[in-house]
Amino acid sequence: MLIPLSFFATHDRLIWHYTTAGVCTIFDGIFRCYAVLIAALVVVAETEWGFILKFWQVLEYWVGRGMLQIFVAVMTRAFPDYSSEKRNLIFLQNLASYMLLACGVVYVISGILCLGFLKRARQKKEITREQAVRDLEELERRREELEELLIEERG
Repeated sequence: MLIPLSFFATHDRLIWHYTTAGVCTIFDGIFRCYAVLIAALVVVAETEWGFILKFWQVLEYWVGRGMLQIFVAVMTRAFPDYSSEKRNLIFLQNLASYMLLACGVVYVISGILCLGFLKRARQKKEITREQAVRDLEELERRREELEELLIEERG
């Protein structure tokens, strides 16, 4: 069996462009997987999903969210940019990293300036309002029951 060779005289080149040696290390793969998982956690934290906030209560505070976003931005920035052929991809990666870093800094500064306190006070007020509505409904139900009992007593 013969393997056909190319008619063009081209030199071999390394295909894996994420390291200078052209090899993929296990660290690169693990690092990228962790970065994607933590970035997904940032997205879920921004949705304020109760399940996540129940286990990671630090994400309830703006400073905690900001630190997580800054961590993801630094991890994204730490990816090597050895690829000279994909300049636009590297530019977008850097842009996303710096934008996430800026968002994280805004969160941290806002949290330090107690804007998170205002959010929690609003949430507490909403909870109090919801409790008042529930109490009012319960009182209305009890009033109806007592009226029925009074009608039965008179009849």
